[in-house]
Amino acid sequence: MKFKEASFYKKLNDKKVHCKLCPHKCIINNGETGKCKIKQNIDGKLKAMNYGKIYLSKTQNIEELGFFHFLPGSDALLVSSIGNLLDKEWYENELTGKEIENIPIVNQTPTQIGKDVFRKKINIICHGYNEPMMAYEYVDDIITNNSSVKHIIQTNAFVEQEPLKEISKKLNGAVVEIRGMTEDFYKNILDGDLDSVLKSTKTLHDEGVWLEIYMPVITEIHYSLYDIRKLISWVLNSLGSDIPLHFVSKNYVDEQLLKKARKIGVDAGMKYVYCHIPGWNEGITTFCPECKKSVIVRENNNIIKNNLKEGKCTCGKQIPGVWQ
Repeated sequence: MKFKEASFYKKLNDKKVHCKLCPHKCIINNGETGKCKIKQNIDGKLKAMNYGKIYLSKTQNIEELGFFHFLPGSDALLVSSIGNLLDKEWYENELTGKEIENIPIVNQTPTQIGKDVFRKKINIICHGYNEPMMAYEYVDDIITNNSSVKHIIQTNAFVEQEPLKEISKKLNGAVVEIRGMTEDFYKNILDGDLDSVLKSTKTLHDEGVWLEIYMPVITEIHYSLYDIRKLISWVLNSLGSDIPLHFVSKNYVDEQLLKKARKIGVDAGMKYVYCHIPGWNEGITTFCPECKKSVIVRENNNIIKNNLKEGKCTCGKQIPGVWQ
């Protein structure tokens, strides 16, 4: 499969190019790549070297992907290409960099992805695991060629506004991972910036994409609860109290820290705060904010009871989300 020309860049003099996909805004000389190592300047044209190259394609239930208010109990095809927009040398994903290098890369066209979805009788494609915006051209083509199914993303939201607004028109849902709430953390640890992440998160919400927020809690970073309180305050002021907020264990975090995070969110007025602790079902149960009854009960990310009818509790309260 040939490299595809990047969607968002500007040609400059002397065959240089200015990439306009992420806030790094790299100026790239002919023959070189940007900070991402994925976009390369070939003779004055910016090419996406990861187009059609995937290292992960598997069926997962929607709860495992971080969505609690999006077609609960459904299966989705998780498709992951190569590339990240934030430095992950310190902050590892489920697969380490070395493990990813040892996984065979498979070439698959958007049409082949669609055939796989049809064969498996799945109606959701999740673009994630690695950063889907880094495979922007590929993700966009998959969505365009498979418009009969729903499309969701797992993203760190470190992306420029123009491409994000363009892709948002075609997305149904997004889980945004916000790892901290200080500029120093994003700059010094992740080589990014928090302001861009928060701005893009709000853009997804304002563009009508169903949104859930996910914070991986790390004891060494979040023990003071400062980031947690700041995130809750920002969500309430910028997005509203209906946004589902997930606090998830990372690096063997103290369970009491997760429970404290959930309590802070609930006490502040957040209506759907989830605390992912193995064996503690209350933390991943959806409660009606009106009558306080459990409307969706989960166990290890599996639905064991769903009392919603057309998105409504038995008391008549409409629960925000995508239910059909």
